[in-house]
Amino acid sequence: QPTTNNHRPTRMTHASDDQSAKVLLAKDEKLKETAKLREKYFTPASDADIEACKKALEAKKHGCYIAETAKDVVGILEKLIPEGSSVYNAGSTTLTDCGVTDWMKGNKKIVNLKP
Repeated sequence: QPTTNNHRPTRMTHASDDQSAKVLLAKDEKLKETAKLREKYFTPASDADIEACKKALEAKKHGCYIAETAKDVVGILEKLIPEGSSVYNAGSTTLTDCGVTDWMKGNKKIVNLKP
């Protein structure tokens, strides 16, 4: 009698089947281009670049606050946003990664326009 196997099928791999990121990046032209973009855009800005950006914003009369870490962002906002203010986050991944979205959802001192 045949038996049923409820496990997912597995594929045997061989040393020549190396699918590591390093090997794929070396073989695939599109992935090579992605790696170049990651190198260019995922490198943190230098202190000089941050200062230049801050000066440019301030020259246009924008306020600019520099957070040393992602965790510092919420503290800055708590100081800047008065109680009772209405706030909205259109879906920023950066704000979510910094904890701002959760802070907005759990904060009873502000009116979150996107609950």
